[in-house]
Amino acid sequence: MKLAWKLGRNLSVSFFFVSAIAPQVSAEAVVAESAEREPAYYKVKSVEVAKAIELLDPRSEIPKNLGEGVCRETKPARPQGGVGLDDIVNVGKLIWDAIVDDTPTVDFEINVGTAIPSAVKCWTDLQDFQEPQLRSKTVSLTNFLGMTAVQFDYLVIWLPGGKYKEQRKYKGKYIGYATIIPKNIYLIHGWHVEARVSVVAFNKGTRNSPLAGMILNIVYRMSNLFSLTEKGDSFEIDATGGFKGLQDAALSGPVLFSSAWHF
Repeated sequence: MKLAWKLGRNLSVSFFFVSAIAPQVSAEAVVAESAEREPAYYKVKSVEVAKAIELLDPRSEIPKNLGEGVCRETKPARPQGGVGLDDIVNVGKLIWDAIVDDTPTVDFEINVGTAIPSAVKCWTDLQDFQEPQLRSKTVSLTNFLGMTAVQFDYLVIWLPGGKYKEQRKYKGKYIGYATIIPKNIYLIHGWHVEARVSVVAFNKGTRNSPLAGMILNIVYRMSNLFSLTEKGDSFEIDATGGFKGLQDAALSGPVLFSSAWHF
């Protein structure tokens, strides 16, 4: 379309209007173009995982109402000849995930596992728990520009020492709940993290003196459109409050109980 105005006797100016539809550009195309200009931004130089730190004031870090909603709806029948204290089971969720992208807010569901007698309906049926235990670890990934591309803490939390009272005697020690949750998540644009937590409960004591133990595995993937880095940690905890790291156990073996977060 053409519009023209006369500006005087011998002068005129014309305006031409050209209609066009701008091509749609995907987010992937934008990232790909960015990677061509600055490939070091998306390349992994190093990943550091700090040693687990015991927090002296764990209650300030523990989410409110942690451990609620994991109990059985109906109480199982007791086995003949006793309460089945040596048969330690997890009545919590077996697998949970969390995913987080480079967004300013993170929303994920906290799930927990348990290590309690098979004949007990809920961990709240137990008594004489110790203080909650908490360990913190920090994971950081650096790109080839020297930038921290990904950094997050994760917390290992468990409630040890629960006892079952039968005929005025306390039997065994159990774990009311255990979980791994993310905290202080930092990502630069174009990066993504997801993690999976798995847990298995077992009796590391004897039939006459049960002692609940749990193996907690966490596997986390830090990625962008051009690279993926996977790391993992495994820990053994028990009902006395014991904690130890297990070398490279998280990346092998079956997933028996897990939870995942994505960021």
